Amino acid sequence: MEYDFIREKDGSYSVELSMEHQPIAQWINTELSDDSGKITDIIRQIKDIKPKQLAEKKLVGQEYSLLLTPEEVEVTANSLHHKTDIYDDLLQEDDLYEDDNLSRAMCGLEDLQYLLEDWLDFIQR
Repeated sequence: MEYDFIREKDGSYSVELSMEHQPIAQWINTELSDDSGKITDIIRQIKDIKPKQLAEKKLVGQEYSLLLTPEEVEVTANSLHHKTDIYDDLLQEDDLYEDDNLSRAMCGLEDLQYLLEDWLDFIQR
């Protein structure tokens, strides 16, 4: 997975990923940001899951949820879990659609670990 880290003029940080992995970037930018404690905790949880000490772990944030399994990671926008029949009816009536690719992304467990370790190094410089 390729990524770019950005430090803005105002001192804020952000990560950019490919469109395929955009929800992961949004999860990092909104749920973790530059909170080294949260980042370190997730890295630790990834390491705990790797040797299958845990079957899976779900972390629900304000806007995104993270599902860790021994093989992969899934980031999902919480809005996907709050769809209603009325919402679906409105989308169909107006010939609109919601692009789940912008709301859900997956990657390998080790890929996320490396990304978060590099992100932690970047924000601590």
